[in-house]
Amino acid sequence: MGWAKKKGKQQEGRLYLTKVIPLKGEEWLDKFREPMLAATKIWNSCVWESKQAAKEGREYPTESELKAKFKHYQSWKKLHSKSAQGVVENYFEAVRSKENGHDEMRPPSYKSKHLWRTIKWKNGNKAFEYKNNAIALKFSRKMESVTIPLPKGANMLILSDGTKLNGTPIEVKVKAVYRKKDVSHLQLHVTWDYGIIPVSVSEKVSAYDINSAAIARTSTEEAGS
Repeated sequence: MGWAKKKGKQQEGRLYLTKVIPLKGEEWLDKFREPMLAATKIWNSCVWESKQAAKEGREYPTESELKAKFKHYQSWKKLHSKSAQGVVENYFEAVRSKENGHDEMRPPSYKSKHLWRTIKWKNGNKAFEYKNNAIALKFSRKMESVTIPLPKGANMLILSDGTKLNGTPIEVKVKAVYRKKDVSHLQLHVTWDYGIIPVSVSEKVSAYDINSAAIARTSTEEAGS
């Protein structure tokens, strides 16, 4: 849960909450295996291009240059264009963090080709649709969307005073959960926008406390239950 402050395009006092929904079963693994592995290939391509430039004494490629080059790759075509671009953006965020003095962070490196990389969709990019209590995640034009039914009331938030808020999904992520070296199951992370909520802050505690029980129920129910 987070309150937006004066930063970028977010409105101050706007409430965002990310809820986690387990996606268990071979059905979900089969649907997301190929695109998540493709995302790892894109990341590794970023690493290779940078290392190759350093080896040859050339300037490092820019974010826009890699996006333009990779859009012709098969791995790129397995994702929604904005999701694929997001992988490149994440790589350069890691590069900038290292350059800005975050020495505790390792320089971006190759990932195992078997790694299921997290994929992100943003509603502002029309990368997913939300209707009838389900979210349809889009991939490339040649691949069918994946529709995930949500638990009842997944969009709802109950404040401590009993006020019920209905959220709008603005970002979705699918993450792999590992057990030892194997993928156990997936998780759907949905970030909801609950609008601008009046808040009075005293000693950094907001006037509204989130009903944690309601969130816990949503977080532990599986999609479609």
